[in-house]
Amino acid sequence: MTTPHQTARWSRTGLLNAGELLFFSFRFFLMLDARRRRTFWTAAAWAGFLVGLGLFQPWDGIADHKLLRLHQIRYRVEVLPYDIAWNTAGGILLLAGIIWTIARTRLGNRAPTTARTEATAQR
Repeated sequence: MTTPHQTARWSRTGLLNAGELLFFSFRFFLMLDARRRRTFWTAAAWAGFLVGLGLFQPWDGIADHKLLRLHQIRYRVEVLPYDIAWNTAGGILLLAGIIWTIARTRLGNRAPTTARTEATAQR
């Protein structure tokens, strides 16, 4: 999740950016592997996407903005309303992802079958 303002400070945050890139790449290849094995579950992927967005926003808002002071949302204005809005939106996304995950788990922890996987199973 490298952005231009972080790239400009690469010497200071190189480990952070490298870790984020490695984590993102690892998860992307896990997703590709699940698709290849036909075990990819779209609903679970969207729930995970929402959870990831919901975790990213507080990380960005608290760790990047406040603790590491990489950048601010706005300059020369009171940033508290922006911080509250950013972190609240992250909380809403996180909550939506968790609720979606719980709902999908209660419906059954199996990926929905498709005509292609049913035809493969019958062989």
